[in-house]
Amino acid sequence: MAVEYVEQLSDFFRNIVNYRDKEIISLQEETDLLQTYFFLQQKRHGSNIELISALSEQQKAQYFIPPLTLQLLMENAIKHNAVSKETRLVISLDITDDEYLLFKNNIHTRLSKQESSGMGLQNIINRYTLLSSKKVKIEQDENYFIVSLPLLKN
Repeated sequence: MAVEYVEQLSDFFRNIVNYRDKEIISLQEETDLLQTYFFLQQKRHGSNIELISALSEQQKAQYFIPPLTLQLLMENAIKHNAVSKETRLVISLDITDDEYLLFKNNIHTRLSKQESSGMGLQNIINRYTLLSSKKVKIEQDENYFIVSLPLLKN
């Protein structure tokens, strides 16, 4: 298990280096990167974290997204929520009819809040401002935090 973890960690860092200078990558590449990051987090949190994707292979090939956007959103979800057997974190991905990628997680606010500069979400918003006329949408209610990302076409 340690060897597999190190291999996944190595893949994750290699991809960061490969994508750091790109403005956009395919949704396939981004979800592959997210799966690698999810694997690392699942080793830490076990079955208390879940990733559900309703994305088709065609959608993954058709659309583009700024690199590391989904990883950053998952990192935020883990940072701001309690993750335990009693408070499972469920993250889902879906695409709307108007070509937005929905990143949705349930909310289980931590008892001890972590410091947050808000820079992660602002960074995503700033990147999209340069790439699309569509705006990033951020919604939150008592149960869910949802970020709607405009999907890009190359």
